[in-house]
Amino acid sequence: MDLLQVLLFIPMYVKHGWTALNSPRGRYPGGLAAKAAAVYEALFYIWALTLGLLVPVTAFFAVTHFIGVPLYFGGYLSRYSRYGKAYAVFEIAELLYLAALLAAVLLRH
Repeated sequence: MDLLQVLLFIPMYVKHGWTALNSPRGRYPGGLAAKAAAVYEALFYIWALTLGLLVPVTAFFAVTHFIGVPLYFGGYLSRYSRYGKAYAVFEIAELLYLAALLAAVLLRH
């Protein structure tokens, strides 16, 4: 694994960490930043599928995030702020998955 591949994980940790901490308080990424993050995440999971590691979970997150892109662009997710705690749990689960994926990638090389 080269440094560039490791660096691809950093925006994922930043976004999911921020959202896990702030969504229970009703704070969500918004505007252009949310849209850019949604696209980045969807593309990240396409790349992650090419690694051939943790494929079922990676595929789940890929589908989830491809569904999420039009929801972010349409502003639909901001209407569900009452689900902040559940969203935080999802974000924490995703952080755990990302840690497992990075560990698997690093151990493979």
